[in-house]
Amino acid sequence: MTDALYRQSDFTIILISLFSLVAMGHLLYGFCRLCFLRLRIKEQPYYGVTIIGSALSLIAVLLIFTLMQAMGIVTQTHKMVVTEVESLYKVKSSCLLVSSEDCKTITNALDHYVRSILSSDWPKPPDHDTQSSYESLVVCLRDLIRKHASDTVVRQNLLVTMDSMIKARHERMLNTGKEIPKAFFGATFCLLTSFVIFFYFLAPQNGFSQLVLAFLLSFIGTLLGLVIVYDHPYDGDSGITQAEFLPTLQALLKN
Repeated sequence: MTDALYRQSDFTIILISLFSLVAMGHLLYGFCRLCFLRLRIKEQPYYGVTIIGSALSLIAVLLIFTLMQAMGIVTQTHKMVVTEVESLYKVKSSCLLVSSEDCKTITNALDHYVRSILSSDWPKPPDHDTQSSYESLVVCLRDLIRKHASDTVVRQNLLVTMDSMIKARHERMLNTGKEIPKAFFGATFCLLTSFVIFFYFLAPQNGFSQLVLAFLLSFIGTLLGLVIVYDHPYDGDSGITQAEFLPTLQALLKN
């Protein structure tokens, strides 16, 4: 079900979150009316405004803070992917310091790796389809480093190139699957449940109050939808995809 949700467009995810929250809130409101219909609770405008406003502010601050964190993760992930592509260009440029035979060896290994990237879902994890060709490229660079052990300049250049490529891929893979903990969504659900119950007891029980409740829940649902969208940096309309880096990757295949 979660995978099906993330295959939707960003706007669709936000709408699903919005309408789900409004529906849940009004179902809970109706349940409260059934359970506490016989209770005659006097309205308390002061406490109603204070408690409902405080609860709404708490939920909004929590969601906005989490949204900022999720957007930061997307930006960080994008930089990691850019760094990884740049490291491949360093591998390509390393051919300038070696013989034509060694250059051909590097180019063949790099081409194989890039083609495996283009035929996979890279950079979306787990990225198993590119692992074999990636390891072959690392072995190729390692063998050339051993071959040029006496040439300090070439050896150092190849070491830096291999190190930057390994580091860039490793950092992106470490960032794989880091999502907002499920406990956050559980806590948000508990806060929203408390908010609706407070609203039932402290706000006037009429149609206008239910309309206001719907507007407040739609506001919270929009924020929650944005959190869900940015929680997965490789999915959705705003996700990081291969298409953004396609021209750059294809350029690596040109001699």
